Amino acid sequence: MIIPTLNYDYQQAQINAIEMDRMYEGWRQDEKYFMRSKIYNHCIDATGFLNTSTTNKKDFDDIEKYCPNIDNYVQACFIPGAQK
Repeated sequence: MIIPTLNYDYQQAQINAIEMDRMYEGWRQDEKYFMRSKIYNHCIDATGFLNTSTTNKKDFDDIEKYCPNIDNYVQACFIPGAQK
């Protein structure tokens, strides 16, 4: 909320504070996302799952076979016989 005033410096300081608040909120959201992903990866490691990226067609076929309709960003997918 901006307090109406004819003082340019005061009004500019208010606008700058509002913009900085928006910027800091974006940074906080990015930091929360980063920390959640770190915790998720620690949980994956602790339970013996493997977090990996692949372009192998066999891996995609296994995902479709063993983990249909699972979003791997939210829930881990168990594929029997997968190599570490």
